Amino acid sequence: MTCSGACGLAPVALVDGKVYGRLAPANVKNIVNEYREMDKQ
Repeated sequence: MTCSGACGLAPVALVDGKVYGRLAPANVKNIVNEYREMDKQ
């Protein structure tokens, strides 16, 4: 993995080209659910 260049938003995750910043466990669950819903469509 390369640097996402988002230290000011740490911790971050990069999913499908989109940067998600200031993550907490609840945020990760929401992100996963978001992609699950998109996959259903």
